[in-house]
Amino acid sequence: MKYIIFKIIKVLSCIFVLLLLTIPISTLFENASENLRQSNNVQENELNNNDIIESDQKELQIEQKEEKQEIVEKQKEKEKSTSSNKSITNNTNQETNVIIKEETTSTTSANNNVEVHEEAPKQETNNNVNQYIGVPNPNDFYYSFHHGKIEYSNMDSCLADVPRISFKDTVDIINSWCIDVVDGQGTILGQYLYINCSSGNCDKYK
Repeated sequence: MKYIIFKIIKVLSCIFVLLLLTIPISTLFENASENLRQSNNVQENELNNNDIIESDQKELQIEQKEEKQEIVEKQKEKEKSTSSNKSITNNTNQETNVIIKEETTSTTSANNNVEVHEEAPKQETNNNVNQYIGVPNPNDFYYSFHHGKIEYSNMDSCLADVPRISFKDTVDIINSWCIDVVDGQGTILGQYLYINCSSGNCDKYK
């Protein structure tokens, strides 16, 4: 009888020990799986952040190109309107000269003793001789942006620096884009990175 009780106690003690060993092991497995899930989540977040940054950079470059195209189109429209105004002025001057000629001819036929000297229409001379060769042209539309300052030798190096500048202060910096610095003949001398910010002191980001 004592032997049977001893065996039962021994079996119960073994079961108890096994239970004690099983609980920590399961806890370790749970902790390990939880750590693995957390590391996977961190990696996914990093990948998502990289994708977001790349998409933001692409969108920023597209917006800069669109803004630059809009400025160029506005400049072209302004030049067209200026040339059309000049042509209208020239036509008006020619019509005036024709009227003067007709009046002079009629006066000459009425009085042959009076000599009338007809004045030939004056030809407009272009006094704006292009003297800005190899240097930034101050008459260029974009001169008010770059003031003749060249910061990059080509467009690729300028565009590569745009994301770095734009992410320095995403609150103050509104946008930025690269501008061609040209001479009087339209030759591109280099690039200037223009920064548009709310504070007004935009050069501090360069």
